[in-house]
Amino acid sequence: MDWNRSVVPDGSTLLIDGLAKTTFDGKGNLTQLDAVAVNRNVPPGWASNTGTYSVNPDCTGTFTATNGSQSPVHLQMMVAQSGKTIHDMVIDPGFATTAEADRVRIPQD
Repeated sequence: MDWNRSVVPDGSTLLIDGLAKTTFDGKGNLTQLDAVAVNRNVPPGWASNTGTYSVNPDCTGTFTATNGSQSPVHLQMMVAQSGKTIHDMVIDPGFATTAEADRVRIPQD
């Protein structure tokens, strides 16, 4: 998943870029590793997140992720018809961040 740009409530703009690997377990729980740059500053390493999600029969849904040290992030998502892509948007007040994610399958032994 990758995303960029976010607008904060006072009208200023923060440059936000990030990458995330999110694993949905099929039971409503998720884990995520992400790296996020704010105004071109990237802390070293990956942040570890957990959360929950739900998907509706019409392929829309929501998920929430948190790393414990920050407020949870709430998102709306839409699963593409192929089931291989997710489009999502942060829905927390004051943010306008969208992302796209592609399914990655790890070969089983």
